[in-house]
Amino acid sequence: MTATGRPGTDHLRRVGALCGVVLWLLLTAMDACGQMALAGRVRVAEKVWGFDGRVMAGEFQPLSLLLDNLAGDPVEGVLTLQMVSGSLRASGAVYTQSVFLGPAGRRWVQFYPWISDPNATWQLELRTAEGVIPFDPLDQPRLIEEDNRLQPGEARILPGVLLDRAGSLERVPTTVKHLSEEVFPPWSTATHGLHAIFLDHVPDWEEPRQAALLGWLQRGGELHLLLDANGQRLRFSGILSGLNEPFERFTVGAGQVVRHELQRAGLTESLVSSVLTLERGDETSQGVRGQLQPGDQRLRDDEGILERLRATSEPRHNSVLIACLALLYVVALYPGAWWFSNQRDVRFPWPLVAIGGAVVLFSVLFFWVGRRGYQEVRSCRADMVAVAEDSRHWDVLAFRQLFVTEGADYTMRESDRQTLLASGVQDERVSATASVGTEAEYSCRIPPYSRELVVSRSRVQLADWGLRLSQFSVTAGNLTGLVISTGGQLPWRQGDAAWVMYRAEIWPLEWSASNRQFRLRLSGRVSLGDFLRPQYENFAMPLMTPAAGTGGISSGAFGGAAEELTEEALKRRERTQGLLRRALVRPGRMRVGDVRIPEDRVLLLLEMDLPGEFRLQLEPELEQTGRVLFARELRSDTGDAEPRG
Repeated sequence: MTATGRPGTDHLRRVGALCGVVLWLLLTAMDACGQMALAGRVRVAEKVWGFDGRVMAGEFQPLSLLLDNLAGDPVEGVLTLQMVSGSLRASGAVYTQSVFLGPAGRRWVQFYPWISDPNATWQLELRTAEGVIPFDPLDQPRLIEEDNRLQPGEARILPGVLLDRAGSLERVPTTVKHLSEEVFPPWSTATHGLHAIFLDHVPDWEEPRQAALLGWLQRGGELHLLLDANGQRLRFSGILSGLNEPFERFTVGAGQVVRHELQRAGLTESLVSSVLTLERGDETSQGVRGQLQPGDQRLRDDEGILERLRATSEPRHNSVLIACLALLYVVALYPGAWWFSNQRDVRFPWPLVAIGGAVVLFSVLFFWVGRRGYQEVRSCRADMVAVAEDSRHWDVLAFRQLFVTEGADYTMRESDRQTLLASGVQDERVSATASVGTEAEYSCRIPPYSRELVVSRSRVQLADWGLRLSQFSVTAGNLTGLVISTGGQLPWRQGDAAWVMYRAEIWPLEWSASNRQFRLRLSGRVSLGDFLRPQYENFAMPLMTPAAGTGGISSGAFGGAAEELTEEALKRRERTQGLLRRALVRPGRMRVGDVRIPEDRVLLLLEMDLPGEFRLQLEPELEQTGRVLFARELRSDTGDAEPRG
């Protein structure tokens, strides 16, 4: 009976396996059909990168997507965006945003990715309860810097747009790029990379977008006001009422407003070119003046800032103690073990026991001295640049490193600061998600004894420090006298440093605690190019620090006597140089030779410890430390002083 039953059993097994394969194929086909059905429900009807179709490296740039729901049912889910670089490898954190689309509805959605890879593409997905809706890859456009390098002998074209009314299809004139007012970012932190705006109507904006425009302008933007469709000047209200000044040209913060008595049709190519074209300077003469050093042209040095943060979490072991233990270990085994085994009273197996005991003892000692966690403390370290919009609001770019000794899920939160977040590691995938805005959050999983690098930009409100230009004297184009008064809110401490920049030169400042004033110290004057020059150049030959006035970089500019910098002072100097480079970056201002502070103002630089207002909400809690370089332009009309000489 057993022999006759085997064929039937084998037949049933084959039928069962065949049914399993058929069922698997049916389920796969059903899933594929479902994915195809989902994929056709929503499409990207329009996309806008940046402001004029280009993006700026090292900045959070807006990516505006017009989503179109093709189905008769509402769609709700989470829209995700992630960078794909190299050989189709996902990199960095995943940007997330909740989305709801009504039946057959359309909606603009904006992401603000951190631009680092010039050849990246971006993967977009909509994750719903029914499944994942994929979209075609989004190709990142050309970088502004790369676009300008394609024509090395000609001028650089800065990003600028003419703002159109929402829903307008008119694209006149064709001499300038157009941008719909409905995709202008609602946060000033997302407006970096835009140089100029032409405006011929009062935008129909809610207050956040009005504040974003004002913040962009105060930070150094250029607003060109045209006549409206009726040939009348624009009249603003609310927080934009300060734009109603009758002058043809006036300043708002570090930015400027220019009036043109013409309508949009009068924007000729020559006029637009005069606003958006930056002529290339003579690099040879700049290099002679110390404003531009060969091989040190670029201002932005984000990788250098992040690399210095990484170095702060490298394990530091006592190499002298480890070397002494290694020497003792060798002596203990030979001649120590040999001497012990040749003693008359020592019998087998005691020599082996002694050798084994020495091996175990020194193994424990080596493990204890060289263990991870030895002199390692979990912490959140930060290097930041804060550029003033006005007396109370600061645009803060932060580079943070979270170093942990215990693996866990960590969360960073910021509220009501228009915060944009991204991973500082853009060449590999990290287990992190980022959501931005008024309730920004960065969640990541960090393994034990590992780090997470995070880049953020936020708008922080501080107390009014009462900074005022009390004395401002210029003789033959050189700064000869300067006094900056402060209020009682300035949190100045010992160890903080201050400089002032005028045109393309930097002077150190002395602090008077009794008068609460900064005064110019003429002995430390250096050019910007020398101030930013690396300590080691030309095959790692050390750079000495001659006295001020000899043409080289003087350590007096950093607040000390002219002498060769110590290792610790060198690290502080490199940090200051990296942060200053970042504070000076603007659209079209990417090199040292591009920097010129106008003659009617100075740039005040204050390097201070991390204020309490700059600390994040961290879960679990970590000790937060770091340094901040504050930069604020002070005009001669800020106080009672006028440039004299």
